[in-house]
Amino acid sequence: TTFLPSANAATFGDDAAFLAKHTETILLTDKDGQAKVAVVPAWQGRVMTSTAEGDKGLSFGWINRELIDSGKLQKHINPFGGEDRFWLGPEGGQFSIYFAKGAKFVFDDWQTPAPIDTMAYKVLDKSDSSVRFGAEFSLVNYSGNTFDVKVDRTVRMLTPAAAWGKLGLKAADGVRMVAYESD
Repeated sequence: TTFLPSANAATFGDDAAFLAKHTETILLTDKDGQAKVAVVPAWQGRVMTSTAEGDKGLSFGWINRELIDSGKLQKHINPFGGEDRFWLGPEGGQFSIYFAKGAKFVFDDWQTPAPIDTMAYKVLDKSDSSVRFGAEFSLVNYSGNTFDVKVDRTVRMLTPAAAWGKLGLKAADGVRMVAYESD
């Protein structure tokens, strides 16, 4: 099957400009400026979108423009979109951090903790091809146990050679790619 983008598909440049209008957006890029990644500190250093063909290339991430445009926060979770984010589990059961002690395990009582939903992460270091974030917070699970958490998150671009190597494949001629990893 061949993937053909629809006529109204966003370009990376359009999506990056939209994000920058609403929040700080860090753009990572490869040496030739074609592979790009947009990362948002306000949303836990989340990778929102990427492209293999510069600003005019197809934007690969899903961005919830309606929610972002509204400027309003949702009650249970804020699905801003993106390709890669920091997340913790379990989502349900006695060890869940999404339900307060004594709450019923129903959606109305489910709450995504701010540190993985709406809390901004601090930019600790950045370059053209990587950005490092930090955050410290406490979470209490359904059983009443408190967890002190320190996050050190790095998003970095990978060269095509490194990406092919991680995939265990031989580089294919003529293939344009964007590759990044998060630690």
